[in-house]
Amino acid sequence: MDNNGILTNLISYYANGNKSKFAQMVGVQPSVVSNWFTRGKFNERVILSKCENVNPAYLLTGEGDMLLTGDSKTG
Repeated sequence: MDNNGILTNLISYYANGNKSKFAQMVGVQPSVVSNWFTRGKFNERVILSKCENVNPAYLLTGEGDMLLTGDSKTG
């Protein structure tokens, strides 16, 4: 899976598909999230620090489970 697919999955899970809500949740401007899609690259540290239970290996490869354990949506 490419980075845009990973990001889309994260936004769907943590913000019900709402990019602006996801941006607010991770503490960036909505334009930053749009730039992540344009570049096909995102800030893993920001996502890991704010999205509880995200699997770091999933962020890097797009493979495996998106979450480590549980299903808490807030960080």
